[in-house]
Amino acid sequence: MKRTISALLLAVFLSILCIPCGARDAEVPKSWAYTGFADVAEDSWCYDAVKLCYEAGLLNGTSDTAFSPNAPLTYAQLTVLSARLHHILKGGDGVLPTLPADADDYVRFYDGDGKQVGNLSDVEGNSWFFDGHYLSVSFREDFTPPFPLRVEIGFPDSGFHYEAASWVLPELGGGLWIVEEADMRELASHLNGYMWSCQAAREAGAWDQWWFPASYYLDYRENIDLLTTPHMESPDFDGSAWREDFAALLWSVCGDLPVLNQDPAIPDVPGKRYDYQQTAAIRSLYRAGILNGADALGSFRGTASLTRAQAAVMLARVLDPALRIGACNSEL
Repeated sequence: MKRTISALLLAVFLSILCIPCGARDAEVPKSWAYTGFADVAEDSWCYDAVKLCYEAGLLNGTSDTAFSPNAPLTYAQLTVLSARLHHILKGGDGVLPTLPADADDYVRFYDGDGKQVGNLSDVEGNSWFFDGHYLSVSFREDFTPPFPLRVEIGFPDSGFHYEAASWVLPELGGGLWIVEEADMRELASHLNGYMWSCQAAREAGAWDQWWFPASYYLDYRENIDLLTTPHMESPDFDGSAWREDFAALLWSVCGDLPVLNQDPAIPDVPGKRYDYQQTAAIRSLYRAGILNGADALGSFRGTASLTRAQAAVMLARVLDPALRIGACNSEL
């Protein structure tokens, strides 16, 4: 099951003969100097992974001196990690863009001289409509659009950005009309979804939460289509993320990574819990050597929580291909 409004997906842990992975194929910039954490000793099993993730800007501590390796990873932390990982893989330093000063500036209207004359606040709520190759919208009565009118959607530095010249039609009540070669269904759905979710986020107080810039980055700055899990239907941002949720960070952001392993049977996948797409994501992550078996049978255990240390180890394998493994049994 897919959606375009934020969430995250699945993970992999299986067992067959261990196969060493090849040389690393990309150097992740180390933007931050690692000074260590008091609760992660240099001889700890997760030390190298925590160090790498910190240096890359992917993970930080729960305080200046503590990493809390045995604490469960929360859903809020997972949301932030997914956005940071995407930012880093694009060549960034993991520092996410701040929220726009005005959420309505996600859609901007300009006159013929390039002057901004309006934004999403001038649009009637959820009025974006498509019919094949054209997109239309109704403006509020107190907004008189100029002609010609140009619309720009998204931000220039983002993965999702759209702009086009448009017509202002009296039969639309002075509304906007854009004709394109492509089917405009997805753009209309995206814009109506943006207006609805921003309003819902404000009403719920989410806009002021520390993790919300990450959610906004994934959903709208980059417009990433994230896989979901049954556990994500009613997410508790302060609660523990499950293994099935964590894999969204990996597969939804990274896609299919190079294959290192064959594809053995997984005792509890798909089962009744996972659909075809979710199962494919689990197998993809296993084949890439990012995740492996949670027990001697290679069970996935998707409904179990995971610790911050376990998350760091698996994320380090994404950052550094030299750390990727065959499907050796482990406790991850």
